[in-house]
Amino acid sequence: MPWSRILVDGAMLSALAVVLIFASLRANPRIWLNDFPPDIRQAVPPKTEAEKRQSLIWGLPFLAISAVDPQVSSRSPSMDLASRCSSTSSTC
Repeated sequence: MPWSRILVDGAMLSALAVVLIFASLRANPRIWLNDFPPDIRQAVPPKTEAEKRQSLIWGLPFLAISAVDPQVSSRSPSMDLASRCSSTSSTC
């Protein structure tokens, strides 16, 4: 198993997720209102239609990164090399 590739891809995915989350928090923290503790949610008014749209706009790229990155990682050239080099094979 190519642990270095797994670690690199995981680190890149995590870095992209952190950047996206912090950027969305900077743009409008209320789009994360559903993730706040219940007492805070009760103390503030519900999301406006604009905030609901912003939640979707910020959520779709996050979903795309989460869904696409593992697919891209599994098709990388280093994964192909790893699959050809098995413990029973003497050549890679």
